[in-house]
Amino acid sequence: LFVMYVTNRTEAWMFLEKLRLYSVGNELVHKGFFMSDAEDADTRQEACGHTAERLEGLWAEALADATQARSFDRLCVHLEVDPSHLPALPQPISWRFSMMPY
Repeated sequence: LFVMYVTNRTEAWMFLEKLRLYSVGNELVHKGFFMSDAEDADTRQEACGHTAERLEGLWAEALADATQARSFDRLCVHLEVDPSHLPALPQPISWRFSMMPY
C-alpha cells in the first residue's frame, strides 16, 4: 500500500527526469561524445576535405578574375576577409567517452 502511494506521487516526476536524461544523452550523441577514435578521425578528415575544396574554389575564382582583369589589386580584393562570415575553428581535442580512463 505504501509503495503504491509513493509510486503514484512520484510517477510524473520520474517520467520528467527520464525525459531530461534522454535529452542530455541525445545532446551528447549529437556532439559526438560517443564516437570512436576512428569515427572522430574520419569526421575531422571529411571536414578538412570540405574546407580545402571550398578554399581551392575561392582561390581559383579569385585567380581567374584577377588574370582576366590583369590586375593584382583585383586579386587582393578577393583576399579580403569578412569577419561576419568566418567559419568556426575545429576544437583541437574532442572529448569523447573512449578517452575516459576506467
